Amino acid sequence: MYLIIVKDVISHSLRVMNYTNKLCKEFKISKKEKTNLIIAALLHDIGKFMVPKKTLFKKSQLSIDEKEIINKHSEYSYEILKWALSKEILYLIKNHHNQEEINKNNLIRILHIADVYDALTSERVYKKAMSKEDAVKEIERNLKNKNLDLNVLYQKTA
Repeated sequence: MYLIIVKDVISHSLRVMNYTNKLCKEFKISKKEKTNLIIAALLHDIGKFMVPKKTLFKKSQLSIDEKEIINKHSEYSYEILKWALSKEILYLIKNHHNQEEINKNNLIRILHIADVYDALTSERVYKKAMSKEDAVKEIERNLKNKNLDLNVLYQKTA
């Protein structure tokens, strides 16, 4: 079971890194910001190793307490990595699910969009994968900034 968690977290993080890279072009951010985002994308979910396996892989709907436990993975990631990374990268990791920060910080928004897009388009033990187009529509419905072309997430890059 532990190997499955490792495989899932690593596979997800690599896909999030890829989507983050695509979104960086849409948001027109600096090279340093892009580097920080790529590192954050690779490590943002490392805190999931601290979440009980039975909660991570539960096939039925999560209870409120279980959702709170899973939502703490961002804080766990921060705690695990705080000795090794810059404060800028740690800030991205810690806040990638923080709605207030997502709405006001483009870098966190990029990481959040990439993370949610992968979660929606990936099959999980508790849900089927959503189509790429439907995932983009779902994300756009929940974003304050509607002037983004999120179709870059599933377009082929040259």
